[in-house]
Amino acid sequence: MIILARPVAYGGNAARYAMEKEDATVVKVNHMPDYLDATEIWYRMKHHCQLHQQDRTVGRKLERFMTTFVLSPSKEESENYTLDDWANLADEGLEALDSVGLLPKGFKEKVKTNFRNSMNVAALHRDSKSGTLHLHLDCCRVDNDGKTNDVHDVHIRAMRAAEIINARHGWEQSQEIREMRQQDIAEFCEYTLQKMDSFDIDRYFDMLRLRGYEVNPRYDTTNGKLVGYTIGKNASVFKASAIGRKFMVSQLEATWKKMHPKPTQDATCFTFRNSGSPCSPSCSDNETYPAQGSTKSTAKARISEVSFHYQYR
Repeated sequence: MIILARPVAYGGNAARYAMEKEDATVVKVNHMPDYLDATEIWYRMKHHCQLHQQDRTVGRKLERFMTTFVLSPSKEESENYTLDDWANLADEGLEALDSVGLLPKGFKEKVKTNFRNSMNVAALHRDSKSGTLHLHLDCCRVDNDGKTNDVHDVHIRAMRAAEIINARHGWEQSQEIREMRQQDIAEFCEYTLQKMDSFDIDRYFDMLRLRGYEVNPRYDTTNGKLVGYTIGKNASVFKASAIGRKFMVSQLEATWKKMHPKPTQDATCFTFRNSGSPCSPSCSDNETYPAQGSTKSTAKARISEVSFHYQYR
């Protein structure tokens, strides 16, 4: 199963699409009377958000009053589902979304949502081509306690909620979810290597674990040498080679070195006689030097016994 998510500015159209599309069936209405139509539901959500607008002391003015989700299990996963089963899936989806903690930029603590305690409506749709059933779930941005449901990286929240539900039911993780998780892991592996001042594979593993990933090294049973590792979270677990060849154990240190090249220094060494006239360059330590007489270079001298070393920049 996958879950799609997006906040919407004008929820009236979203509510009407969810509830009034041909063959749509409303399966659950939470924290509102069951007899309301789509427009009435939207106005309730909108007015509720506007009522609590004055309670917002930080951040921008709230403009998007609804978050809409689409829960789409495969045909096999939803086979023989009744309307009660779909209603339960809607509640389970909200519970999984609320259980995911994210750390938005600038925040010091993880943020969770409270969609279960927010006005919401769930309606069942059938795909016009494949006939696959999917559930539209429209939720108010402000919960019943007047607190705003955070939508920073809401697509990531939805992805992780889908993983939780898939793992709970033993459903296969969708390719889309795996690809998104795979990209997320690859980006953080690269970020981790960039932040390391020196290469230490144990520290690399520890930093990944601090991010919340499960890292399992694999050792050769004969000599105890580290030969590989897996990394993942929840039901999405990958071998290092699946994340990217550059993150394999055999390539990891070389990848780090490419990210931290040793600085190169251009210098010219001249030996001066007592007269102060330069003679042939005297080179040491296998340094390479620019051609003499460069009019664009400026010199910065330092004294070392009988030699002056000029560094051109």
